[in-house]
Order: sequence, then C-alpha cells, then structure tokens
Amino acid sequence: MERINSVSTIKYGIYCLLFILFCGCNRVSEVSVVSKTDDTTNIVVDDIANVVIVDDVVGDEFIVVPAEETNPEIVVQNIPEPVIVKQPKKDITEIYLSQIGVREKTGKNDGQEVEMYLKTVGLGKGYAWCSAYVKWCLVQAEIPNTINAWSPTAENKKHIVFSNRKFNEEPLPGDVGTLYYSKLKRIGHTYFFHQKINESVYESVEGNTSTQGSREGDGVYKRIRSFNSTYSISRWE
Repeated sequence: MERINSVSTIKYGIYCLLFILFCGCNRVSEVSVVSKTDDTTNIVVDDIANVVIVDDVVGDEFIVVPAEETNPEIVVQNIPEPVIVKQPKKDITEIYLSQIGVREKTGKNDGQEVEMYLKTVGLGKGYAWCSAYVKWCLVQAEIPNTINAWSPTAENKKHIVFSNRKFNEEPLPGDVGTLYYSKLKRIGHTYFFHQKINESVYESVEGNTSTQGSREGDGVYKRIRSFNSTYSISRWE
C-alpha cells in the first residue's frame, strides 16, 4: 500500500510540473514580439493595450508611442500663409485720359458716364458736371480731396502750383486748373492740367466742355489753354 501511495505521489508531482510548464507556454504566447529587420534583437512589449509600435526607425531604435497620442484620422498639412499683394493706386493721368470721348446723351447734362460723375458729388442728371468729372477721376485714383459739385471747391488752396500768372513750381499731369469768370465773380470752370506745351500755353483734359472751350459743353475733350487766362493750378495729393 505504501508503494502505491509513493507512485501516486510521484505521478501527481509530474502532473503538477507539466501543468506549470503548460501555463508558462501559454503566457509566452500572449506576449507580442517585435523584431528588427535583421532579427538579431527582440523587443517584448508586456502591456500591448497601451502602446502602438510605429514603423519609423531612428538610428537603430524603434519609436514606441503611447496609443492615446496617435490618431490616424488626423492629417497635418503645412499650408503656407496667403500672400497678400497690395494693388498699386491707379494713375490719375491714365484715368482722366480714358474718359476722353465721353458725350452727353441728349445734350442736357445726362448719359451713363455723365450721371456716374454727378453721382460722385451727390447729384443726378441735369447739373453742370465739370467739377464732378474732376472729383470722379481723383476718387478713382484714391487721391484725397474735398471737391464737391461747385467748381470753386476744385482749387486746393493748400497747394497752389500756379496763380496770378506766376509759377510756384512746375505743374504736373493731374494738377487741377480753374478759370475765373467776371460775370460770376468766382471760379466757374475746372479741369485737369495735362502737359505744358511752351511758356504760354498748355494742354488740358476737361469735362462738360466742347471744341470751342465752353463751360457748358457736351463731353470730355482735350483743350489748349493759355497760362495768362488761367486763374489757378493746384495739386491734390
């Protein structure tokens, strides 16, 4: 009887040993093994639920990134800052020259362009528009000014280029000329100085005039004016 018990005890011990070995093998199978490409080194990660293995390799090391710090759905792009190009101001000379040839529709201070000029000074069709034309051109060129529908306001007293038949400085294209009318006892017409021809005369570009130089004309024309008959030339800037 004692022999039988001894044999049973040995068998029981063997069974326990096999059970322990079996459990140990299962434990190893639950571990993820990550190998480098040359299979010379194994990295065993015990807590596989909390890490993510990234394929990028820096030097000879693997990069292990916590799972909560990665999001495969987020794509970061390097978007350059937009380049804002400031548009240059339009040239006043180009603007007033572009209007040469505009004509009233019926000869009564009307028409699409004429009414566009008048709108700049708060008026509708039917009003004299030489001052409105000068104002509109300066606005398009973004040149500050205080001109309104009344032609005497076209003279910038803060910067007089020419007056009393004397030059304070050489006039430039885009300077504003004025004519004085004794019957009105005030400035009665305004326009743009364009270019000096000689010491006596110059070329102008004018709205609400005619080939005869009327201050109540029918369109935008080039004119030849005399310095002697000019009341003033001033500059808005």
